[in-house]
Amino acid sequence: MTAVSARFSRSRPPVPRRGGQALAGFTLAEVLATMLLMAILLPVIMEGISLASGVADMARRRTEATGLAEMQLNYLLSSADWNNGILDGNFESNDPSQAWAADYTWHADVTAWSSDLTQTVYQLDLFVYWPSKNGRDEESISLSTLVYDRYGQYETYQENLQNGSTSSSSTGTTVGG
Repeated sequence: MTAVSARFSRSRPPVPRRGGQALAGFTLAEVLATMLLMAILLPVIMEGISLASGVADMARRRTEATGLAEMQLNYLLSSADWNNGILDGNFESNDPSQAWAADYTWHADVTAWSSDLTQTVYQLDLFVYWPSKNGRDEESISLSTLVYDRYGQYETYQENLQNGSTSSSSTGTTVGG
């Protein structure tokens, strides 16, 4: 080793051992410092991983609920069930790959969008509910849209409902099957 390379070398010289072999290793102080650092950092890292996992699960559930809400809202609009009083249900499926949807239920509200009674524009609010992670509470999302009742069917339904000549029923929506 030259004088220039020895001066710029930062490694420790190996400790000589019996038989002329040199062994390099960690000192007890270095091992203890590393263990202390790991004891401090490991719980913090695990808490961060647990928190990220919980947030990912919540985002997954909200995404699933949003997809189901869009599907149900489209179904209500295309079938005109929104003006026949079928405004709540669950997401049943005969397909085992869609069994996850059974945790979700839905409810819709129809309200007049304008106070002008000659208008036939209504606001349709669809709510999707599912049990929260703790099992005691319920989480939900809502989607809303405006609906034009061209033939005045919703008003006729409401009048019949008030007169007792029609009854509301509940239905389930089949998901993916």
